[in-house]
Amino acid sequence: MVGLAAILCTGVQAQEIQVTPFYTDFFDTLYSSTLNGALMPAGTIIEAFDPDGILCGRKAVITAGGFGFMPVYGDDGETPGVDEGAVANDTITFKINGRLATVVTGDPIWNDLSGQNVQLSATSTVAITGITLPGAQVVAPGATITIPVEVRNDGDGLDFYSVNLSMSQPGGTGVNDWEAFEPDSFVYADPNEIVTVYFSIRAPLWAVDTLNVVSYSVYSNLDTTQKVESTVDIYRTITDVEDPSDPDGLPASFTVHQNYPNPFNPSTTIAFDLPTASTVRFEVYDILGRQVEGRELGMLGTGPHEIEFSGYNLSSGVYFYRVVTQSYAQSRKMILMK
Repeated sequence: MVGLAAILCTGVQAQEIQVTPFYTDFFDTLYSSTLNGALMPAGTIIEAFDPDGILCGRKAVITAGGFGFMPVYGDDGETPGVDEGAVANDTITFKINGRLATVVTGDPIWNDLSGQNVQLSATSTVAITGITLPGAQVVAPGATITIPVEVRNDGDGLDFYSVNLSMSQPGGTGVNDWEAFEPDSFVYADPNEIVTVYFSIRAPLWAVDTLNVVSYSVYSNLDTTQKVESTVDIYRTITDVEDPSDPDGLPASFTVHQNYPNPFNPSTTIAFDLPTASTVRFEVYDILGRQVEGRELGMLGTGPHEIEFSGYNLSSGVYFYRVVTQSYAQSRKMILMK
């Protein structure tokens, strides 16, 4: 939920209001003002103008359909040549998110230090288009990554956006959980303006699974059916503790190490240790268990060895590599990310 501070601190770019000692409070305490036939949502911006088009009042909606006391400032007679706002008996014009509003009930007449209860109504076309969507991301264990989504307001009025997130991995707040962070304030966009909406994902410190598919929806708060939806693959890098060697510097056991780099594109290095000389075979399988590479490495001596693997002709995804000797076999998972 977006709170009052978040609504008021979004930095909506607009004409400055000249504050004077003279004002009329306009408000809708019946919570009945509408945009496109529905109650104005929290975050909607109400603006007031004098007959000369001078912006002299602005208010953010906190509770759907209504707005509290909005001072609409009047002209200051002690500053001749400067038009700060309304004068007595001026008819005030209102806009809702930049769209001209109709005064359904109430009196829009300005009179200093009075209060006017008005019900407003306006219509607006709402549309959003994705411009630049994020590709696959890599995050270190325990780290948080911030992901941008660039969208354009294709409507005819001011719009403001929020984000919904869901993950393929279970979420939580512990150090070993994936955690999603939705933005805690609205992102405003004028018509045809391109803005960037951000969300963040924290990776677990330790986990078996290294891939988290995050589904996101950047949606309009004016019409939640208007949205940009997609997914982004978040790969947690894999750390590996290697087996110790014996005092002579030779491997104490058969070990297949995690490939490096991982994720990779298109090539990666796989290291393995042989405690005794042996014939060796190298194999790679896709997520469905189909073998995509098999290579006989021949007779190799005791000690550390490396092999280069290229996924140039393969699609992005999870693969399993396997090193097989006369006495041992060991598999590990790797991620090809193009």
